[in-house]
Amino acid sequence: MGAVLVPGSGRAEWLEEWSAELDAPTGPAGRRPEGAPGVLEFAAGALPHALWMRTEGWTMDGILQDVRYAIRVLGRAPGFTWVAAATLALGIGANAAIFSLVNGLVLREPPGIAEPERLVQIGRSYESAPRWDVFSWPAMKLIEAEAPTLSGVAGYSPETFVIGRGAETERVVGHLVSGSYFDVLGVRPHVGRLLRPDDDVRPGEHHVAVLSHSLWIGRYGGDPDIVGSTITIGSRPWEVVGVVPEDFRGVSHLGTRPELFVPLLMSRYLDAETPAQDWGSSWIDVFGRLEDGTTFEEASASMAVVSARLREASATNQDMLALLARGVGLDPDDREAALRLSGILAVIVALVLLLTCTNVANLFLSRAANRTSELGVRLALGAPRARLARQLVTESTVLSFAAITLAIPLVALAGDLLPLVVPTRMVASLDADVRVYAFLGAIGIAAGLLFGAVPALSWSRSSPVATLREGASTRRATRLLSPFSPCTNCKFCYESAMCSLPSCSRSR
Repeated sequence: MGAVLVPGSGRAEWLEEWSAELDAPTGPAGRRPEGAPGVLEFAAGALPHALWMRTEGWTMDGILQDVRYAIRVLGRAPGFTWVAAATLALGIGANAAIFSLVNGLVLREPPGIAEPERLVQIGRSYESAPRWDVFSWPAMKLIEAEAPTLSGVAGYSPETFVIGRGAETERVVGHLVSGSYFDVLGVRPHVGRLLRPDDDVRPGEHHVAVLSHSLWIGRYGGDPDIVGSTITIGSRPWEVVGVVPEDFRGVSHLGTRPELFVPLLMSRYLDAETPAQDWGSSWIDVFGRLEDGTTFEEASASMAVVSARLREASATNQDMLALLARGVGLDPDDREAALRLSGILAVIVALVLLLTCTNVANLFLSRAANRTSELGVRLALGAPRARLARQLVTESTVLSFAAITLAIPLVALAGDLLPLVVPTRMVASLDADVRVYAFLGAIGIAAGLLFGAVPALSWSRSSPVATLREGASTRRATRLLSPFSPCTNCKFCYESAMCSLPSCSRSR
């Protein structure tokens, strides 16, 4: 049984050696001599030896030798190498670009946030009409007071602001945020301070604002004295209290990057006198941070109490449910839509990659046909079929590394190109990171092994005699197509440049 594992070139010697061990002569009374192996000892020694002989060539020196030879072989055909590598680079580059979309929208957390894995989204739903929706101001404050498993609750809502006066007027997108917004996220100021809970107590009272880093640099030239100064927002003076860090983009992956942050109670949608009684006006996205040691499951279970309190607080909240979702960036509905879109694109580019691998495999098969004589001679000289198959797979793997190198610039550009073709605005960065490049390398190597296995399997089943005969016929066919070489099957072709016999190929 172990002989099957041994390469054919050394199988006879292996069988002879271990058969002699097994058939050792017995001593008196049928006892085997001391030191002679029994059946179990034989199996314990023979099988590892067979496996070692099978993998003996898989040493670092052997692998490097295969790699060097593969580079020389591919270097002899630069046209084939470049065409095959570029074709494969387009296929694996497209797949890596789609993965960077999934990575940016679904897998990557918003930057500039402390411990994002402890953040949860809180959504409004109803038993009679399940969905994911936003909350009103009083509902957010009730959740903040009644959720024991959350160390903090905050909310935000997108808003458009007009800053400056006259010719310097500029329209920017910002966020109305609760006073606990930056504390719950764990964001620290780049300059000055950020909004605090006491900035968000009474409607229309605190005209304070926090600038984004890009707005601070682009409009105010990065002036450190901006803190404490007054800017015009909506024709009214507002005090700038701080600037957020450069990498902070808010908590949503979709929409437009916020350039300005002001207190929620400065919203024009709130009644200045009775905001806490306006249960029917829902416009705030709510999120929270889990208490230390609290699991998501425990926090989700505790929201049943919060849901009951919401229903008790107002008739408007009948049938209302407060639900949790892991992380921030995309709410469950947007996450599902993003995964659906990414899945459709992934199927398309996977088919492109399959077609690419098929084309490259055909190129390898065509090229292998021109190497029939070389491989046939190596088979005739005793080279194991597995050794030749390994060499062919090594060549395809080296080619895949070349394709990966060519695909890296394509993947690097995907972060700038994908937002142009995706039908929604995105705050999330789609730039390639370590995860994307690891995916590129994995899919590139897998594709190389896939298309390299086709010619390797083909050659591993061929016989030396048939291969040499095929190589000879290939050379003969090449000579028949040449107008300057005589036909070896017709003696008249040796006497003239053109044979007059109808049966000779030179007469055509």
